[in-house]
Amino acid sequence: MKNFCGTLLIVFVVLGLKAQEVVLPSDFRQHNLTEYNGSLINPAYSLDRNNPSSIALWARWQWQAYDADPTSLFFNYTASLNDVSAAGVGFFQHNTGIFLNTGAALNYAYNIELSEDVYLGVGMNLFAFQQKLADERFFIPNPIQTSITNDFIVQMAPGINLSVNGFNIGLVSENLFDYNFSTNERNTSPEDRMFQAMASYDIPIEILSTDDSSVLRPMVYYKSIPGLDNQFGLTTLLSTNKYWA
Repeated sequence: MKNFCGTLLIVFVVLGLKAQEVVLPSDFRQHNLTEYNGSLINPAYSLDRNNPSSIALWARWQWQAYDADPTSLFFNYTASLNDVSAAGVGFFQHNTGIFLNTGAALNYAYNIELSEDVYLGVGMNLFAFQQKLADERFFIPNPIQTSITNDFIVQMAPGINLSVNGFNIGLVSENLFDYNFSTNERNTSPEDRMFQAMASYDIPIEILSTDDSSVLRPMVYYKSIPGLDNQFGLTTLLSTNKYWA
């Protein structure tokens, strides 16, 4: 009886520790990207927030652990094609703790002048990546899944941004369209769509005598992630031609 009670106590402790593990959302968690690589937030931002032409690297470590570090890496090159369009190409690796997604990203954005000082930017991010388990050491075959996943997925993320005299409002979905070519079906269901809305205002400021383009840009955002709480946040960018913060 003592052995049984001891075993039962160990099981409860293990299950309790397992239940406390934090499950990461599947989005990029990229809200601090505002000066460079802004197209990862909204594909339309490559028109004026990636400082074309530019090369930038963004890296994020969610936490440090002995077995795996959930990370996001994004290396991107953006260039202006002409006065109204921009494009970019990049490499990304996104580890959610469950899946490791590694692949390429393509970006294109076009600016439409609606009237004087009123512009509508439309853009598209195309992600093509290989998805596999982030940690294969504890994989146990079962009747539902007999082998380790190694899927090729294409995902499209459209976005728009309306700009009126320094005020911007944007809307984007990271996974509005996707397809798993390994299983020949949609990778996610309609209930798994992620949406984000952003609003910002550019406040011109004078910091450097040689800089007439410095801005202070506060931005609020709302993001919905299926299965998790909705996110609300505020970020502020100080941008000059010498530095940004």
